Amino acid sequence: MIYALLYAIVLLLSSVNASTVRLLRSPHRRSDDLWFQISRNATISKYSRDPSLNHAKRQQTGAGSLTNVGSDSAYYIQFSIGTPAKQYNILLDTGSSDLWLASTECNVGCSNLQTLYSAGNQVSSTYDASNGLPFGVQYIGGNITGYTAHETVSLVGFTVTDQLFGVVTSFTTASTVLPPAVTGLMGLAWQPLARLGTPWWQRAATATPWSQPLFAFSLSRSTGMQEATGGRFSIGELDQTAYTGDIDYVNIPSGHQSWWLIPLSSVAIGGTSFAVTGQLAAIDTATSFIGGPPDTLAQIYSTINGATRGTGSNEGYWVIPCDTAVGISFNFGSQTWSINPSDFVIQTQASDICVGAIFEVQFGQSTITPSWVIGDTFLKNVYSVFRYDPPSVGFASLSGTDNAVPAPTDTPLGASTSISPTVTSDASGLYTTVVTVVVATPNPSSTAPQTTQAIVDSTEFAGDQSSSEPQNTALSANNAAGTRCHAFVLGVTTIISLISGLNLIYPL
Repeated sequence: MIYALLYAIVLLLSSVNASTVRLLRSPHRRSDDLWFQISRNATISKYSRDPSLNHAKRQQTGAGSLTNVGSDSAYYIQFSIGTPAKQYNILLDTGSSDLWLASTECNVGCSNLQTLYSAGNQVSSTYDASNGLPFGVQYIGGNITGYTAHETVSLVGFTVTDQLFGVVTSFTTASTVLPPAVTGLMGLAWQPLARLGTPWWQRAATATPWSQPLFAFSLSRSTGMQEATGGRFSIGELDQTAYTGDIDYVNIPSGHQSWWLIPLSSVAIGGTSFAVTGQLAAIDTATSFIGGPPDTLAQIYSTINGATRGTGSNEGYWVIPCDTAVGISFNFGSQTWSINPSDFVIQTQASDICVGAIFEVQFGQSTITPSWVIGDTFLKNVYSVFRYDPPSVGFASLSGTDNAVPAPTDTPLGASTSISPTVTSDASGLYTTVVTVVVATPNPSSTAPQTTQAIVDSTEFAGDQSSSEPQNTALSANNAAGTRCHAFVLGVTTIISLISGLNLIYPL
């Protein structure tokens, strides 16, 4: 009887059609129609990919937020290093090419830094200092010293393994060269400037091709806070919300891929334009202000009533009335870009003394030496793009109201005065230049003494420098063959001096 009953049940179930069975199931309900489109589109996308494509070669993008510290004096970002990854704050510097971090082994000059890098195999499984060599940056009054190591380094979603970097163990200078919240610096210039092999960004672009061959910055203006939202940094993509209009690209001259160097055509101030034909400008995100040739600056500041060349602690700067409100602009390529007048007047710790944001620097003679260093005083007024293929720097008008400045014009403004570059060189053919300058300006609203610093990073490079690391042909820096350059060897006439109350550190 039992077997007969079971046989009857089997026959009954087999007679029920499939549609009846489906109707007996509990339906999987969705309350929103959007889910259906998402599900469909995801499936189509998933199976539309060509399986023959190498996963490592998919184009990628990444972006991260910047923090404005010291009233526009520096902008830092978080990156990660090691396995497991640990995050630190670093400066992104388009004026140098190496990565270095202040470590927990540092026992001189690091006391004001809030976070130090922990190095060692006990901290990270990918850390390797077995072939480490001495590492240092030389400054007047002292050195940054340490040793080299290899580690896995990630920034805005891009990871590079076995990256060579400097572990700093001593800052024997008058003052630590980093803001307290920052642990190190990542150079974003080209390989010929690097002491430590191929720069991180060039290795990242080679390992995982970017959607677009560029990285870009939008820098915000200070709101008066010591730390505030500082804008955005992106790799492989343009932030369409950060700018309006077209990006005007200016090509880097052939063979000049060292700093991000572009020709500067003219500088205009107060309606008078000064032609600076033949001068190159290094676009430098880790420089707070703007540096230019003394003779050119003398003619520019002569247009400002009451401007006088600084002396003593203000030597190298021009003292101007604190109520100065003049328009100043720089012409690159076909466009002229204006600076907000408020960015030009810098108040020192002496509340009744102000200086102009363009200071004097004088460089040695070379065809690839910058005459100008264009820092954040200019860059926070534009959207800036650093493109490696073809090598160029681009600017666009900002879309935000906080950083809004007059729209660019197609030609320089006002009367034109021709000025020739004033540069010097020594018998050896070596030239001098500044790589990085970071100056933290005091907060005018505070009466308490404040710690302020400046960074000037010393770098040397050779045209025949080679590396065993893989390189993309488009990323190769074509320096003049056999040219060997030493950065920032100060001469008697080279001037980068102090704003009152600042500790400035000069490299040799």
